[in-house]
Amino acid sequence: MRLLLNLSLLSPPLTGIGQYTARLLPHLLNEPRVSLCGFGRMGWVASKEQIRALLQTPSSAPTLIKKLRPYDLLALRFAYFELRKIWLSLKKPHDYEDWHYWEGGFLPLLARPKLITIHDLSHIRYPEFHPRARVQLLNHYLPSAMAESKAILTVSEFSKSEIIELFGIQSKKIHVLPPSILPTFCPKSEEECAPLLQSYNLNYNGYLLSVATLEPRKNLERLLDAYALLSPAVQKAYPLVLIGTSGWLNHTLGTKIMQLVQTGNVRLLGYLDSSQLPFLYAGARAFAYLSVYEGYGMPIAEALCCGIPAVIANYGAMLQTGGKHAITTDVYSIACIAKALQQALDSPKIDNCNIESVVFPQDAAQRLLRILESL
Repeated sequence: MRLLLNLSLLSPPLTGIGQYTARLLPHLLNEPRVSLCGFGRMGWVASKEQIRALLQTPSSAPTLIKKLRPYDLLALRFAYFELRKIWLSLKKPHDYEDWHYWEGGFLPLLARPKLITIHDLSHIRYPEFHPRARVQLLNHYLPSAMAESKAILTVSEFSKSEIIELFGIQSKKIHVLPPSILPTFCPKSEEECAPLLQSYNLNYNGYLLSVATLEPRKNLERLLDAYALLSPAVQKAYPLVLIGTSGWLNHTLGTKIMQLVQTGNVRLLGYLDSSQLPFLYAGARAFAYLSVYEGYGMPIAEALCCGIPAVIANYGAMLQTGGKHAITTDVYSIACIAKALQQALDSPKIDNCNIESVVFPQDAAQRLLRILESL
């Protein structure tokens, strides 16, 4: 099989969409029956060797859109998207008409994709949580992208039901492949976690963790307000540790975080390399992921695989992912969140957590190939 990929999704900082492709890619590279090529921020990448090199040193150069994100210029976003499609078409080194083009993001940059990936439809359900230009771009291009693609990949049964309800796509055209979870996300001893935790001045079993992009949909303001309702003794024993890159529409959130950081009970670690995350999950006493809407909720699965009690929303994809293993709550009620946080901090760690939705990268890569071969 000859497979063509959008490699620009690998540009750091990686969020869930980038991780979705990044965790599959090493196994696709090691598959002898698959030829790979793709395009990144700097142009075409025409061989497996070049892709391996890109994985080792991904481009961190910001795109024009990222540089100008604060200005949210609609015309610029549309022009950039169209010009990039033209540039890629003119610069392609070979004729890729008979290749299987899998678009790991929402919108294909080349014509006639075999498979596009829709991670969630938050831009429709919660447009107020996104920059206005992004919402309009997706609303303009996504319907035609779904119509032109031979099939659609999505990350959960919940997201599949959303696509069917909002766009009327036939069920048989939609394939579900959850984000893959690395085997390194597993319970770890204090000795295993100690070197990294010490570097952040954290104690094993001595903090409450949240991993999420700092943006409105992740509901971090309510998390901070609920955490403030815990007793001073609990806050001192279990500081709230926030991990995640800065997102958008987060000025008020950023101000509140920095005020609480001054108290010493909230720690902002920012974006961290994914190799550190398993140790920070496993070293936590509890985990909170209070997003109001997700396609899957990868951090929920990662935390539970590490054996950490997790507080999540009591509906949607979050409930599907966490299932019976998580502590669910009304994520719009600060009092309910605070009660659930205390319950998680008082709960024992989870032994032998078998999450039905978890797929490991090698298995996920094989499932992707089977889907592409069926098209």
